[in-house]
Amino acid sequence: MTHFVISMYNFIDACFFIDIFLTFFTSYTDLSKKEIINLKKIARNYVRGWFFIDIFSIFPFELILELPNFNGLLRISRIWRIIRLIRMIRLFRIYKYIKSKHGEGHSIFENLSISSGS
Repeated sequence: MTHFVISMYNFIDACFFIDIFLTFFTSYTDLSKKEIINLKKIARNYVRGWFFIDIFSIFPFELILELPNFNGLLRISRIWRIIRLIRMIRLFRIYKYIKSKHGEGHSIFENLSISSGS
């Protein structure tokens, strides 16, 4: 991997880490459409939900894959696809959160579209 790619991975991981931290202080809406602002309830809800997936998404797998004793065949394995999928899910969650807070017409999202890949 080039230095630029590693730097980009580190930058994205840092952004995700900040997002994980901020999520512990971000209110959510419960099933009865009531906004929950109690930090203990927010933390409990997050840990029971997306927390472990989020932590998994920032785990530095690329460093493990660079170890000299690591089996080269695993570098080609599906682990990269899984990591990218989890990161895309996180990005989509962030997108949905910002969109819900700022509405449909917010300028950040005017030119952004998510395609199904077809």
